[in-house]
Amino acid sequence: MPFFGLFFEFLLFVSYTFMPKPISFTNTLQVAFYIQKGDSFLMIRKRHPEVASEVWDVPHGTMQQAESITLAAKRVAKETIGLDIKKFKILCITDPLDSTGYAYSIGIEVEEYSGAPVIIDEKKYEEIRFYTEIDMPDDMTPLSVSLIENKLLSSIHPLNRGE
Repeated sequence: MPFFGLFFEFLLFVSYTFMPKPISFTNTLQVAFYIQKGDSFLMIRKRHPEVASEVWDVPHGTMQQAESITLAAKRVAKETIGLDIKKFKILCITDPLDSTGYAYSIGIEVEEYSGAPVIIDEKKYEEIRFYTEIDMPDDMTPLSVSLIENKLLSSIHPLNRGE
């Protein structure tokens, strides 16, 4: 009987050593918001003591493991900028951007919300304001640029207008 016990332990060792490990979904998805008011859209200025402080971004945050897009969007909007999202649609899913450290970003176009946007985490963000396409800040994160480009392209493409 000892032979079978040793053989079983050997099989367990081999299976744990050489089998693929489960994928960790921590920090792999984030939701990023395009929030419009009239002809302007919301941006937040990040605190970056090691670089220029004029780094603007769209509000965004990490999805939690096993969290739906709807729950993540509502939670992140509330935790990041104090908004209660009532209605939204998925605008785009962006490819991984090296600068974000995330696998993918889900671009959310917020169609209806309540509350006024405010900075919740003052250690992370310095300023919040609406910009128009004409007066956009010069120093924006790649995620912001990608999301804004997707929004602008979606508004002029016939398939996205239902034509």
